[in-house]
Amino acid sequence: MKKRRTRPNRLRAYFIYGLVITVLLMLVVTTVGRSHFNMTQKFGMDVLGKGQYVITRILDGIDNVWSGYIALIHVRRENELLREELDRVITTNQEFREAMAENIRLRKLLQVKENLKPPTLTAQIIGRDPSLWFRTLTIDRGSSDGIKKGMPVVTVEGVVGQILETSRTT
Repeated sequence: MKKRRTRPNRLRAYFIYGLVITVLLMLVVTTVGRSHFNMTQKFGMDVLGKGQYVITRILDGIDNVWSGYIALIHVRRENELLREELDRVITTNQEFREAMAENIRLRKLLQVKENLKPPTLTAQIIGRDPSLWFRTLTIDRGSSDGIKKGMPVVTVEGVVGQILETSRTT
């Protein structure tokens, strides 16, 4: 069975890389202030440039992971809270719109009642015919309220129908 010798090999490789980088850094430091580089210095700059490129790419990748995922953990919770608040606001807005529509409808009904001569009665729809053949409605007023067969049914838009049948309360 072979023994693994990866640790000494890695140490040797790190040592060699460190030595090369140290020599290259020394070459760069000795050239500070010079306008022309010799062949060795240019080679050292190329090697250092490649190393800097690799390190920059690694650090950019780490930064992208951090800003793209890890930093967004709190944003997910904030997004959930904002969605809940948006749902509440949408519900409230719909309630306000319904109230406004009802207010407008009631004002128009009040105007109709004021313009019609007595005797007039207001009624509320309590049922609808489920078939498509007849468009009949059931209202909450009947013969005990003075409703009779053949009477007109009037809405804000005008005459919309007539009473077909009555019971005592519908």
